[in-house]
Amino acid sequence: AGWGLWLTFPAAAQSAGLLALAAGALVPLLVTGLLVFSLFRFTYRPFGWAAALLFPLAFVRGLALVGLQESYYPPAWAALAFAYVLALRRLMTARSWLGLLRWPLAVTALLIAGFTYVFSLPFMLLAEYAGPVILTEALIAALAILVAGLFRLRWPMAVEPWLSIIPMTLAMTTYGETWIGRPPVGGISPLCWPGWVWHI
Repeated sequence: AGWGLWLTFPAAAQSAGLLALAAGALVPLLVTGLLVFSLFRFTYRPFGWAAALLFPLAFVRGLALVGLQESYYPPAWAALAFAYVLALRRLMTARSWLGLLRWPLAVTALLIAGFTYVFSLPFMLLAEYAGPVILTEALIAALAILVAGLFRLRWPMAVEPWLSIIPMTLAMTTYGETWIGRPPVGGISPLCWPGWVWHI
């Protein structure tokens, strides 16, 4: 009996861990749903702000639940910012209570994109994180282009070249020899800076 308990303990612990992760994702998701319902019922703006800011907590717990590698959390956060921007575009013409979500979605998307970009910068010095960092910063640069196109804004296009310079440099430095068959010069591929100037 003792051996049987010893053999089943890891499986039970793993099941308990999965249940804890599921609860950690489900609880903030349910609270977000309640906040959205409260916004619908009472049209009180703070409910919209709370829902927009709380949903990322459910999102990050969901990433742990599905077993995503931690190195790919930043690209997933960038994808969440994309989802917020697309939802915001959908709500731009809403005249119902959904219109109260416009500013919360806009500000939260900006916060997610900004913090994700900044916090991914230290990892670009680690070779094993090069791929996720390039993907993250390229997605955020693409997000700036998307925002400029969807909302007819000029300032994102002024910011985008400076957002893209780091992933472009890192990509050419890391994969330049594979792509063009030439080793990097001084740690930077010869095509990196001319490519960035052409991009501008």
